[in-house]
Amino acid sequence: MSERVPKEKNKKFSGKKIPWRTLILFVMLIYAAITFIDQEKQLNAADARHAELLKQEAAAQEELDYLERKENMIETDEYVEQSVRERLSWIGEDEMLFYAGEIIEAEPTATPQATE
Repeated sequence: MSERVPKEKNKKFSGKKIPWRTLILFVMLIYAAITFIDQEKQLNAADARHAELLKQEAAAQEELDYLERKENMIETDEYVEQSVRERLSWIGEDEMLFYAGEIIEAEPTATPQATE
């Protein structure tokens, strides 16, 4: 019978060898963790942007509501009369206009008519 000759062990790498499968698995786990962290950052940024856009939408809706109310108000006679009084200093019959403590009686002006 033949005798078995023991193989010489490499003294340089006398420790345990890491199998390639374990190394590949470890690298894949690290890659997955880095990818997960990056995606979390992107999701947080997207959530912040979404919240900001919701605030802008609410502000725009408020302004739209205000402008719609103003548009409906413009069509009324009271608004036309108020605008003429403010812009043209129009006074009605039996009204007095006060300037710095003086009373100035004015002739009543013609009633303004709304333009259609």
